[in-house]
Amino acid sequence: MKRMILFALGALFVGLVSCEKEDIALDATADSFIIVKTVETDEGPEYRYGLALHVFANKPMRTVTAGPENDAAVSYPLEAYGGYAYDFYTQTADDKFSASLPYVGNYLFAVSAQTGETASLSDKLLDELIYPTDSLKAAYDATAQEMKITWNKIDDADYFKVKMFDADEKLVFNGPAIVPGTTKEYKFKSTTSGWASGKSPVNGAQYVIELNAYLYEPGKKDLDLQAKTINFKNVTWGN
Repeated sequence: MKRMILFALGALFVGLVSCEKEDIALDATADSFIIVKTVETDEGPEYRYGLALHVFANKPMRTVTAGPENDAAVSYPLEAYGGYAYDFYTQTADDKFSASLPYVGNYLFAVSAQTGETASLSDKLLDELIYPTDSLKAAYDATAQEMKITWNKIDDADYFKVKMFDADEKLVFNGPAIVPGTTKEYKFKSTTSGWASGKSPVNGAQYVIELNAYLYEPGKKDLDLQAKTINFKNVTWGN
């Protein structure tokens, strides 16, 4: 299943968009990072790696493509996230994750805005990684009417996000960033901020919880990611 990442871009991005005027030049930022997840094989659990590419701008974009600097024949089209033209994203399809790392080095981005302006960007992908936790547990507390998830520490993680998907693989909950990176538990209920519009948990329904851990690029925060990990857990909401 294809699950895309919703980023909290923060006050900087909001400011960029809110001041959009015809006399302000296109200002876009690109990011590339590695996604790590665990899969079950005949030999036991193994890590698999994918690539994510992300561009956001202060003006609505028409097209965005990106590719590794070492191979001009490789080009990845990015898509407007949720139809939002200020934020373009793509990642490796679930069935295309590999036992090998994606190309480590510079990625080149070509941006075309709806105003006709263009921009050429680059971002250097490093080989620094974090890895999924080796234990993710979830339990529903009937007294508190909340779901509690716990996990073993992920070394070097900067922050976490918890998401939940329904049986149709639709995102129903997208929680806030969880800091610090040493955090090892999270609780949420029907009144917690992060539920999709019109969505609330249904007693007895089956869901999939997704725990995401993030690592920033060295010396950078907020907008520049280096790696992300994914863990999944099947849960039943309620008694």
